[in-house]
Amino acid sequence: MQAREATMAKLMATASAQEAIESVIQRWEGAGVQTGSELKHLYREISALRIYEGVTEVQLLTY
Repeated sequence: MQAREATMAKLMATASAQEAIESVIQRWEGAGVQTGSELKHLYREISALRIYEGVTEVQLLTY
């Protein structure tokens, strides 16, 4: 049961973080994806987190 709860928490956290980061990048337009930008760094990190410990789409199908 704990594994399922941990998976759901990871799924919600990464989805929320990605949505927030994408929203800010859209508002800042090109400034958000320039080399050396903190937003670019955050976007790359959240993308990796969505893959770490299982792909998000697989988690949705499994649970």
